[in-house]
Amino acid sequence: MNLTDIIIKHKTICEDATALKLFDALEQSRLLIQDIPFDELKTEFETIEVTYSNLLQYTIKGIKDPQRNMILNSLVVKIVELADKIKEYHLEKNNVSLQHQKSNACNKLIQVQQKFKEAVDSSEYHNKLADLLQESDITMKSDETIHKYQEFRYDLFEYILFSDKFTDADVAFINAVFAQESVEWYEKSLITSAVTLSMMRFFDTQKLDLLFTFYETGAHQVKQRALVGIVLLFYLYDDRIAYYKALNDKVKKIYARNEISETDIITIIKQFVRAKDTEKITRRMQDEIIPDIQKLTPRIEDKLDLKNLLNDESTLDKNPDWESILGDSPELMGKIEELSKMQLEGNDVFMSAFSRLKEFDFFEHISNWFIPFYKENPETNTVLDNEEAKFKEVFSASLERSTYMCNSDKYSFMLNLKMMPDQQKSMLLNLFNAELESVNELADEDEILNTAIKNQTVFTQYIQDLYRFYKLHPSRSDFDDIFMMKLDFHNKKFVQTVFRDNTFLLQLADFYFKTDYYAEASEVFLKIHSTGKQDMELLQKIGYCFQRSENYQTALEFYHKAELFDSTQSWCLKKIAYCYNQLKNYKKALDYYIEVEKLEPANRAIFVNIANCYLNLKNFKKALHYFYKIEFNTNDITGICRPIAWCLFVLGEFDKAEEYLLKLIDNANNYDLMNYGHLLFVKGDREKAAQYYFNSINYKNNSWEKFLRGFMDDTEYLLKYGVSEEEIQIMLDYVRYKI
Repeated sequence: MNLTDIIIKHKTICEDATALKLFDALEQSRLLIQDIPFDELKTEFETIEVTYSNLLQYTIKGIKDPQRNMILNSLVVKIVELADKIKEYHLEKNNVSLQHQKSNACNKLIQVQQKFKEAVDSSEYHNKLADLLQESDITMKSDETIHKYQEFRYDLFEYILFSDKFTDADVAFINAVFAQESVEWYEKSLITSAVTLSMMRFFDTQKLDLLFTFYETGAHQVKQRALVGIVLLFYLYDDRIAYYKALNDKVKKIYARNEISETDIITIIKQFVRAKDTEKITRRMQDEIIPDIQKLTPRIEDKLDLKNLLNDESTLDKNPDWESILGDSPELMGKIEELSKMQLEGNDVFMSAFSRLKEFDFFEHISNWFIPFYKENPETNTVLDNEEAKFKEVFSASLERSTYMCNSDKYSFMLNLKMMPDQQKSMLLNLFNAELESVNELADEDEILNTAIKNQTVFTQYIQDLYRFYKLHPSRSDFDDIFMMKLDFHNKKFVQTVFRDNTFLLQLADFYFKTDYYAEASEVFLKIHSTGKQDMELLQKIGYCFQRSENYQTALEFYHKAELFDSTQSWCLKKIAYCYNQLKNYKKALDYYIEVEKLEPANRAIFVNIANCYLNLKNFKKALHYFYKIEFNTNDITGICRPIAWCLFVLGEFDKAEEYLLKLIDNANNYDLMNYGHLLFVKGDREKAAQYYFNSINYKNNSWEKFLRGFMDDTEYLLKYGVSEEEIQIMLDYVRYKI
């Protein structure tokens, strides 16, 4: 059985168990456990099986047991936790790297753990830990001390990460480290990330308990990271968490005390959804933005005299010509403005730029993908060794506070600077520092107006750090990529536990709707609709979601319900007409477009749609009437000549049709050339008609097969105006020979 099969079977066991299909869950477990040599796991399985068998027998015999539900819940927990152990055994067996990482992490800290195992008095615990940390005090300047401290940090992170189940000693040790005043906020943030990743790798309620402790007692940055971890873990383990009473009681208690911010949770969920757009944004940067900027390079070099950039002190000022150059490329300017707006909203626009800068030695340690950027970090401070002391302090502090790059990218930026020549590095630092100061000033103003922005910044940067780890880390295949999951938080039970009314769902649905996640938006809107909420806007939004998902029939059902509230709203009428048009019910579509025309008598787009309906209904005379109305109200002569020429041809008005076709001839496409061929064919000029047919076939991106399909669709009109079937076949054969 390969690794993929193991993962799928583990998921099936957990789903069956939490759905109370315990027999199925046990049968699947039996298949996975039979090849495992550990008697301990087999004994655990047999105990569960016997307990469940007895429960079944007592229930069938009618024996009343007030503890039955409690036993049933206990069995669910035992089955899923046994499944976790079985899965982990097979993962280690098939992954030498994982075996090594777990063994190595355990061995590194085994001596540290042993120092505390014998200590039962908490004061002794804290004293010993304080001694340990004091040995590695980061304020000491010796390289050896700094190295020792960093090694301790790396070892602690990996020990937490690769521990399956925490012992009481582990929990006490982690709590003791976390409680130390000498442990800085960024180190506590790192411990929080380690516990979160460890819980994602292997379920353990003690890990969640720790995160709740960090959330309740940690400083701002730590608290918000813990909340991200809690929300993510409740998503991942939603089905099984319901069977852990103590855990659920804790959530309800915290919620009852208003210690969980609904605003924060919705912000976190939105940020996870935005993260799923990162790949799309990265592709756009690589395929559209960067190539377009590169096309401007020669002009920028000439206009801005970039050859003298390094020798000209005035280049530290912003050049007013930059705006005019981009102004000459309005399409590129529009893309950049759009991306800037996306970045301000929390979308990850820097993944493309920094994905290539994760190969520094710094990123060899997993913990360094999650360490918040802080100004005292010795690994980045060496970059500023040649700068003035005041500049170093201001720049590092500004970068730490900066909101528009995640922590991982800040480290990439600094480590990349380290590789630059001093002159170029100094220039870039000064430019970047000016930008940092202005951005941070704006950020300060925002924070005064809205303190929630501080929380959003932490959430955004932390989730972007997570994204980089799961997408770029060399060992990422050893971890389940959370960003490959649906992240459909609205379908999870914990959401219903924490949020008791529709306010949260409305916010989430609106977010999905505004960010074009129409399938997800429709799911949430339907949940709201199922609670009995009925209003025109909700029905219209549901209809629109189904329309954008190309489910036109269902879209119509909701549009028609919305229509009952107001039958004269043109927006809704247009959408109904559009859906009927997509379903090829042109008669119904026409009826609604005509209603819209009464409300918007000067709307050319409605004229086009009405004309198109008449075309599809083969009422060419009325279609022509609307095309003439469009011609009267437009300057786009070429665009409107095409359908007018076709209608005139079909109606037999050949001279007028030729007049319009000749207006097109200089910009003719393959269909224009074919249509002119039809006109010449029915007028008897077969040789000239054949030439136009030949030109149509040879038009760019056209082919004989495509031409033939279009030609055969039009034969009814050739036959109608006197061309025989024999002549049509001869013409086609002649053109083929000519090819």
